[in-house]
Amino acid sequence: MKLPDEDKALPDIARGFAPQLRAADQLFEYLQGLVNNVTSKANQRLTMCLSSVFTRLLRLHCAATKIATIGIASEAKLQVRAMFELVVNVYALEQSGNTEEYSRKWIAWDLHNYMKQIDVELRAHPENTSLFNEHKRMADSVKKDLEDTARTAAQTRWPTDATRVEAHVAGKWKEFLNHGASMVDLKSLAASVDEKSGGTLNMVDIYERVYPNASRVMHGSDLSSMIEASSTSKIVLKLAPTQDSIETVLVTSTILLQMGALVICRLLGIAPPDMLAETNTIVNQAVTHLKIAATPATTPKAA
Repeated sequence: MKLPDEDKALPDIARGFAPQLRAADQLFEYLQGLVNNVTSKANQRLTMCLSSVFTRLLRLHCAATKIATIGIASEAKLQVRAMFELVVNVYALEQSGNTEEYSRKWIAWDLHNYMKQIDVELRAHPENTSLFNEHKRMADSVKKDLEDTARTAAQTRWPTDATRVEAHVAGKWKEFLNHGASMVDLKSLAASVDEKSGGTLNMVDIYERVYPNASRVMHGSDLSSMIEASSTSKIVLKLAPTQDSIETVLVTSTILLQMGALVICRLLGIAPPDMLAETNTIVNQAVTHLKIAATPATTPKAA
Protein backbone atom coordinates (compact mmCIF):
# COMPACT_ATOMS: atom_id res chain seq x y z
CA MET A 1 0.00 0.00 0.00
CA LYS A 2 1.44 3.36 -1.04
CA LEU A 3 0.19 6.90 -1.30
CA PRO A 4 0.45 8.64 -4.67
CA ASP A 5 4.00 9.92 -5.25
CA GLU A 6 5.11 8.42 -1.93
CA ASP A 7 8.47 7.21 -3.25
CA LYS A 8 9.24 10.71 -4.49
CA ALA A 9 8.03 12.55 -1.36
CA LEU A 10 9.61 10.47 1.41
CA PRO A 11 13.29 11.27 0.67
CA ASP A 12 12.43 14.99 0.68
CA ILE A 13 10.69 14.62 4.05
CA ALA A 14 13.64 12.70 5.50
CA ARG A 15 16.07 15.41 4.40
CA GLY A 16 13.88 18.36 5.29
CA PHE A 17 13.17 17.20 8.83
CA ALA A 18 16.41 15.38 9.62
CA PRO A 19 17.11 17.17 12.96
CA GLN A 20 13.58 16.59 14.25
CA LEU A 21 13.61 12.96 13.14
CA ARG A 22 17.02 12.39 14.72
CA ALA A 23 15.84 13.84 18.04
CA ALA A 24 12.63 11.80 17.99
CA ASP A 25 14.56 8.60 17.33
CA GLN A 26 17.38 9.27 19.79
CA LEU A 27 15.04 10.11 22.65
CA PHE A 28 13.08 6.92 22.02
CA GLU A 29 16.29 4.85 22.05
CA TYR A 30 17.65 6.61 25.15
CA LEU A 31 14.47 6.03 27.16
CA GLN A 32 14.08 2.46 25.99
CA GLY A 33 17.64 1.73 27.08
CA LEU A 34 17.13 3.52 30.38
CA VAL A 35 14.29 1.31 31.58
CA ASN A 36 15.77 -2.01 30.46
CA ASN A 37 16.98 -4.13 33.38
CA VAL A 38 16.19 -1.63 36.13
CA THR A 39 14.13 -2.17 39.26
CA SER A 40 11.55 0.35 40.39
CA LYS A 41 11.86 1.76 43.88
CA ALA A 42 8.12 2.55 43.98
CA ASN A 43 5.35 0.33 45.33
CA GLN A 44 3.84 -2.35 43.11
CA ARG A 45 0.65 -0.49 42.17
CA LEU A 46 2.45 2.73 41.23
CA THR A 47 5.01 0.73 39.28
CA MET A 48 2.28 -1.10 37.37
CA CYS A 49 0.47 2.13 36.54
CA LEU A 50 3.48 4.19 35.48
CA SER A 51 5.21 1.37 33.62
CA SER A 52 2.07 0.95 31.53
CA VAL A 53 1.81 4.70 30.92
CA PHE A 54 5.50 4.85 29.95
CA THR A 55 5.03 2.02 27.47
CA ARG A 56 2.01 3.75 25.95
CA LEU A 57 3.88 7.05 25.65
CA LEU A 58 6.76 5.35 23.84
CA ARG A 59 4.41 3.55 21.47
CA LEU A 60 2.38 6.69 20.75
CA HIS A 61 5.57 8.64 20.06
CA CYS A 62 6.76 5.91 17.72
CA ALA A 63 3.40 5.88 15.94
CA ALA A 64 3.22 9.67 15.60
CA THR A 65 6.76 9.80 14.21
CA LYS A 66 6.23 7.02 11.69
CA ILE A 67 2.90 8.41 10.51
CA ALA A 68 4.22 11.95 10.20
CA THR A 69 7.25 10.88 8.21
CA ILE A 70 5.20 9.35 5.43
CA GLY A 71 3.53 12.69 4.87
CA ILE A 72 0.22 12.27 6.69
CA ALA A 73 0.98 14.26 9.83
CA SER A 74 -2.64 15.37 10.18
CA GLU A 75 -3.53 11.84 11.26
CA ALA A 76 -0.52 11.74 13.61
CA LYS A 77 -2.13 14.53 15.65
CA LEU A 78 -4.38 11.92 17.25
CA GLN A 79 -1.35 10.22 18.80
CA VAL A 80 -0.03 13.57 20.04
CA ARG A 81 -3.42 14.32 21.59
CA ALA A 82 -3.35 11.01 23.46
CA MET A 83 0.21 11.68 24.65
CA PHE A 84 -0.86 15.03 26.06
CA GLU A 85 -3.67 13.42 28.07
CA LEU A 86 -1.23 10.95 29.59
CA VAL A 87 1.38 13.60 30.43
CA VAL A 88 -1.15 15.88 32.15
CA ASN A 89 -2.32 12.98 34.30
CA VAL A 90 1.26 11.98 35.12
CA TYR A 91 1.88 15.48 36.49
CA ALA A 92 -1.45 15.38 38.35
CA LEU A 93 -0.48 12.05 39.89
CA GLU A 94 2.84 13.48 41.10
CA GLN A 95 1.11 16.54 42.56
CA SER A 96 -1.75 14.59 44.14
CA GLY A 97 -0.06 14.06 47.51
CA ASN A 98 -1.04 10.38 47.37
CA THR A 99 0.52 8.75 44.33
CA GLU A 100 -0.58 5.27 45.36
CA GLU A 101 -4.26 6.25 45.56
CA TYR A 102 -4.13 8.21 42.29
CA SER A 103 -2.54 5.25 40.54
CA ARG A 104 -5.13 2.90 42.07
CA LYS A 105 -7.92 5.06 40.66
CA TRP A 106 -6.15 5.40 37.31
CA ILE A 107 -5.91 1.61 36.99
CA ALA A 108 -9.54 1.21 38.07
CA TRP A 109 -10.68 3.81 35.53
CA ASP A 110 -8.84 1.95 32.80
CA LEU A 111 -10.31 -1.37 33.90
CA HIS A 112 -13.89 -0.15 34.17
CA ASN A 113 -13.75 1.21 30.64
CA TYR A 114 -11.97 -1.93 29.44
CA MET A 115 -14.62 -4.13 31.08
CA LYS A 116 -17.03 -3.11 28.35
CA GLN A 117 -15.11 -5.70 26.33
CA ILE A 118 -14.42 -8.17 29.11
CA ASP A 119 -16.94 -10.79 27.94
CA VAL A 120 -15.40 -10.75 24.47
CA GLU A 121 -11.92 -11.07 25.95
CA LEU A 122 -12.93 -13.92 28.26
CA ARG A 123 -14.47 -15.85 25.39
CA ALA A 124 -11.26 -15.44 23.43
CA HIS A 125 -8.95 -16.09 26.41
CA PRO A 126 -10.72 -18.16 29.09
CA GLU A 127 -7.32 -18.97 30.60
CA ASN A 128 -7.24 -15.38 31.90
CA THR A 129 -10.42 -15.69 33.97
CA SER A 130 -8.69 -15.53 37.35
CA LEU A 131 -6.66 -12.46 36.32
CA PHE A 132 -9.77 -10.66 35.04
CA ASN A 133 -11.63 -11.49 38.25
CA GLU A 134 -8.76 -10.09 40.33
CA HIS A 135 -8.78 -6.89 38.27
CA LYS A 136 -12.54 -6.63 38.59
CA ARG A 137 -12.39 -6.92 42.40
CA MET A 138 -9.85 -4.11 42.58
CA ALA A 139 -11.81 -1.89 40.20
CA ASP A 140 -15.07 -2.55 42.05
CA SER A 141 -13.42 -1.59 45.35
CA VAL A 142 -12.60 1.83 43.89
CA LYS A 143 -16.18 2.16 42.66
CA LYS A 144 -17.50 1.36 46.14
CA ASP A 145 -15.13 3.85 47.79
CA LEU A 146 -16.14 6.62 45.39
CA GLU A 147 -19.85 5.91 45.82
CA ASP A 148 -19.60 5.71 49.62
CA THR A 149 -17.75 9.04 49.79
CA ALA A 150 -20.25 10.69 47.44
CA ARG A 151 -23.22 9.28 49.35
CA THR A 152 -21.92 10.47 52.72
CA ALA A 153 -21.39 13.98 51.36
CA ALA A 154 -24.82 14.02 49.71
CA GLN A 155 -26.64 12.74 52.79
CA THR A 156 -25.07 15.54 54.82
CA ARG A 157 -26.22 18.08 52.24
CA TRP A 158 -29.69 16.63 51.52
CA PRO A 159 -30.56 14.44 54.54
CA THR A 160 -34.22 13.98 53.60
CA ASP A 161 -33.94 13.70 49.83
CA ALA A 162 -32.91 10.13 48.93
CA THR A 163 -33.55 10.68 45.23
CA ARG A 164 -31.21 13.61 45.09
CA VAL A 165 -28.59 11.67 47.06
CA GLU A 166 -28.61 8.79 44.60
CA ALA A 167 -28.51 11.18 41.64
CA HIS A 168 -25.42 12.82 43.15
CA VAL A 169 -23.76 9.42 43.62
CA ALA A 170 -24.52 8.43 40.03
CA GLY A 171 -23.20 11.76 38.80
CA LYS A 172 -19.90 11.33 40.62
CA TRP A 173 -19.45 7.87 39.14
CA LYS A 174 -20.15 9.27 35.67
CA GLU A 175 -17.52 11.97 36.25
CA PHE A 176 -15.03 9.27 37.16
CA LEU A 177 -15.78 7.21 34.07
CA ASN A 178 -15.52 10.31 31.86
CA HIS A 179 -12.41 11.89 33.36
CA GLY A 180 -10.57 9.29 35.42
CA ALA A 181 -8.79 9.81 38.71
CA SER A 182 -8.79 13.60 38.42
CA MET A 183 -12.61 13.76 38.19
CA VAL A 184 -12.35 16.94 36.08
CA ASP A 185 -12.16 17.72 32.37
CA LEU A 186 -8.73 17.87 30.76
CA LYS A 187 -8.47 21.64 30.43
CA SER A 188 -9.37 22.12 34.10
CA LEU A 189 -6.79 19.49 35.02
CA ALA A 190 -4.16 21.26 32.90
CA ALA A 191 -4.97 24.53 34.71
CA SER A 192 -4.67 22.81 38.10
CA VAL A 193 -1.32 21.28 37.15
CA ASP A 194 -0.08 24.70 36.02
CA GLU A 195 -1.18 26.33 39.27
CA LYS A 196 0.48 23.70 41.44
CA SER A 197 3.69 23.96 39.42
CA GLY A 198 3.86 27.68 40.02
CA GLY A 199 3.25 28.39 36.35
CA THR A 200 6.39 26.62 35.13
CA LEU A 201 4.73 23.94 32.99
CA ASN A 202 2.39 25.95 30.70
CA MET A 203 0.11 22.94 30.24
CA VAL A 204 -2.92 25.09 29.39
CA ASP A 205 -0.92 26.73 26.63
CA ILE A 206 0.05 23.33 25.25
CA TYR A 207 -3.56 22.19 25.60
CA GLU A 208 -4.81 25.13 23.56
CA ARG A 209 -2.26 24.40 20.85
CA VAL A 210 -2.72 20.62 20.79
CA TYR A 211 -6.32 19.78 21.61
CA PRO A 212 -8.54 21.96 19.40
CA ASN A 213 -6.43 21.22 16.34
CA ALA A 214 -6.25 17.49 16.98
CA SER A 215 -9.94 17.39 17.85
CA ARG A 216 -10.81 18.49 14.33
CA VAL A 217 -9.14 15.33 13.06
CA MET A 218 -10.86 13.22 15.71
CA HIS A 219 -14.34 14.55 14.96
CA GLY A 220 -14.01 14.91 11.20
CA SER A 221 -14.55 18.68 11.14
CA ASP A 222 -11.51 19.33 8.96
CA LEU A 223 -13.03 17.66 5.91
CA SER A 224 -12.39 20.62 3.63
CA SER A 225 -8.66 19.91 3.84
CA MET A 226 -9.12 16.46 2.33
CA ILE A 227 -10.23 17.49 -1.15
CA GLU A 228 -8.97 19.81 -3.88
CA ALA A 229 -11.13 22.76 -4.83
CA SER A 230 -12.68 22.14 -8.23
CA SER A 231 -15.15 24.01 -10.41
CA THR A 232 -16.37 20.75 -11.88
CA SER A 233 -17.97 17.70 -10.38
CA LYS A 234 -14.71 15.78 -10.68
CA ILE A 235 -13.51 14.28 -7.40
CA VAL A 236 -9.88 14.98 -6.55
CA LEU A 237 -8.60 13.34 -3.37
CA LYS A 238 -5.61 14.80 -1.52
CA LEU A 239 -3.94 11.47 -0.86
CA ALA A 240 -0.37 12.37 -1.81
CA PRO A 241 2.05 12.97 1.10
CA THR A 242 2.49 16.56 2.22
CA GLN A 243 4.87 18.32 4.59
CA ASP A 244 1.99 19.99 6.44
CA SER A 245 2.32 19.78 10.24
CA ILE A 246 5.25 17.35 10.16
CA GLU A 247 7.57 19.61 12.12
CA THR A 248 5.05 20.48 14.80
CA VAL A 249 3.99 16.85 15.25
CA LEU A 250 7.58 15.63 15.57
CA VAL A 251 8.68 18.36 17.96
CA THR A 252 5.54 18.26 20.11
CA SER A 253 5.65 14.47 20.38
CA THR A 254 9.33 14.53 21.35
CA ILE A 255 8.83 17.21 24.00
CA LEU A 256 5.77 15.50 25.49
CA LEU A 257 7.67 12.22 25.66
CA GLN A 258 10.52 13.94 27.49
CA MET A 259 8.16 15.67 29.94
CA GLY A 260 6.29 12.49 30.77
CA ALA A 261 9.43 10.37 31.02
CA LEU A 262 11.14 12.75 33.44
CA VAL A 263 8.21 12.57 35.87
CA ILE A 264 7.69 8.82 35.51
CA CYS A 265 11.35 7.97 36.05
CA ARG A 266 11.49 10.32 39.02
CA LEU A 267 8.46 8.68 40.63
CA LEU A 268 9.77 5.17 39.96
CA GLY A 269 13.14 6.12 41.39
CA ILE A 270 15.02 5.13 38.23
CA ALA A 271 16.03 8.56 36.90
CA PRO A 272 19.81 8.91 36.60
CA PRO A 273 21.31 12.20 37.85
CA ASP A 274 22.07 13.37 34.31
CA MET A 275 18.70 12.47 32.79
CA LEU A 276 17.47 16.05 32.38
CA ALA A 277 20.73 17.20 30.80
CA GLU A 278 20.93 14.13 28.54
CA THR A 279 17.37 14.45 27.28
CA ASN A 280 17.68 18.23 26.87
CA THR A 281 20.69 17.68 24.62
CA ILE A 282 18.62 15.35 22.46
CA VAL A 283 15.47 17.47 22.37
CA ASN A 284 17.38 20.66 21.62
CA GLN A 285 18.42 19.18 18.29
CA ALA A 286 14.80 19.52 17.21
CA VAL A 287 13.97 22.74 19.00
CA THR A 288 16.95 24.73 17.72
CA HIS A 289 16.00 23.89 14.14
CA LEU A 290 12.38 25.00 14.52
CA LYS A 291 11.15 27.07 11.62
CA ILE A 292 8.44 28.45 13.93
CA ALA A 293 9.73 31.77 15.23
CA ALA A 294 9.96 32.43 18.97
CA THR A 295 8.46 29.15 20.11
CA PRO A 296 9.88 28.14 23.52
CA ALA A 297 10.78 24.51 24.06
CA THR A 298 8.24 23.98 26.83
CA THR A 299 5.34 25.32 24.80
CA PRO A 300 5.87 24.18 21.21
CA LYS A 301 3.47 25.02 18.44
CA ALA A 302 1.72 21.73 18.69
CA ALA A 303 -0.02 19.49 16.25
